[in-house]
Amino acid sequence: MDYAPADVAVADFDRDGWDDLIVLDSEHRAVRVWLAQQNGEFRETLKQAVGRRPTALAVQDMNADGFPDILVTDRSASDMRIYLNLSGQGLDEENSYGVGENPVFVLSADFTNDRRPDVVVCNAGDGSFTLLRNIYYPVLSQTGTRQLPSRPVRLVPVGERRFVVAYEDSAFLSLMDVSEMGLRETARWPVPEPVVAVAPWSSDGDGAIGLWLVLKDRPVLQGWRFKDASSLEFVREEAVPVAETVLDLTDGTLLASPTRGDSGWVWQFNRWQPVRLPGWWVRSYQNDTGVWAVFESGDLDAALMWLTTEDSLWRWQPVPLPDNLPAGRIEAVLNAGQVLVRPAGGDEWQVQSLAADGRSQPMNGLFADSWLPRLVHVDANRDGEPDWLTVDFIHNRLLLFRQLGKESFAPAEIYQVPEAPIDLVALPREDAAGWFVAVASYETGTLTLFRSGRPPTWTANMRQKKAKSAE
Repeated sequence: MDYAPADVAVADFDRDGWDDLIVLDSEHRAVRVWLAQQNGEFRETLKQAVGRRPTALAVQDMNADGFPDILVTDRSASDMRIYLNLSGQGLDEENSYGVGENPVFVLSADFTNDRRPDVVVCNAGDGSFTLLRNIYYPVLSQTGTRQLPSRPVRLVPVGERRFVVAYEDSAFLSLMDVSEMGLRETARWPVPEPVVAVAPWSSDGDGAIGLWLVLKDRPVLQGWRFKDASSLEFVREEAVPVAETVLDLTDGTLLASPTRGDSGWVWQFNRWQPVRLPGWWVRSYQNDTGVWAVFESGDLDAALMWLTTEDSLWRWQPVPLPDNLPAGRIEAVLNAGQVLVRPAGGDEWQVQSLAADGRSQPMNGLFADSWLPRLVHVDANRDGEPDWLTVDFIHNRLLLFRQLGKESFAPAEIYQVPEAPIDLVALPREDAAGWFVAVASYETGTLTLFRSGRPPTWTANMRQKKAKSAE
């Protein structure tokens, strides 16, 4: 080195499994990245200008993309700046945040126990430290909008980064591919008539992904299978009472439930078998133990059932509800132990634990008249807890609720979308560092694409520590 480093940190900057060196060169007002080589040496690959009088640095993954970002304090501006790691290929200055006089040390950790990285800066000039608390972490950023040929009604994921769009009044389906470049329609398949329900299907246990279609004007269920990446072929057709809800449970097992009434049909052993339901199906949540489903039997009444398998047969079992369940309607099963309740009388929505003495908490971000046509689970925090995404059809919003611990959720992160969002899908990104979210808007006939990975915003809390005067 031909300079004296003022600070240094260790992190795997390019995620190759080797720890690299991030060096603060205050003399040349720069951060230098030295990548570790397999022979035990280091090679300087990046130099980034940082302010006028940089004093200290720290590393932290600030935007949850898996790459360590760099934080630098600057004495001349009395601020702290975040430089986002561009997938190990460079740095991008995100923003600067005011701190105290003459900042000399910076540290990032989860100081507020909310699973979000905060920042503490020590200021030598005024004997204080600044806590920059991450109060809002916008995980998603909008990357584009695509006009569709007709009004969409359903999005169905059919691969890691592929999904099918079904339309209200058009007798065809669109196959969409998602990449870092955006959305692209790669195939368009004609079908006999518009469909009212679509579900994924794995045919005959051979792993070939296909689709179940319920036609709009004929009481039939059709099975279509992918011949290759962009071709779809008709496989079979079965008569079934008109069903506006089709839920694919496992390979070869399908539940068809009407939007009104208490009779459903389970497709097993190549034939339909009737099943008695406690009402019409609203929404389900599937995990390793089975399928949790909500059935609505009246304006404010609901029944929660658990679908399990015994001797290769699916059976519905009622789930006991706690006595302290708020008066209202169960709208969704958030995870194996919590439900979302729309309360009666216009009160705020509640998340209710299913334990006998379970607690409830308000679900901030939802209005009394909100309608949530789709709920998708993601792991936004990468902590194994089921966070969830939904769209509010009435208020034109995409909402992300992140679970904190076993029974609590953070306030909703809200993103505006075009009018009347009717469905969404969440698909993994190519670099496995996050996911894409596509939202279909009914009135505008558009798809809006979001991508995970945005920097946090902050609030600064100044806490003064006055030096004692000499006696």
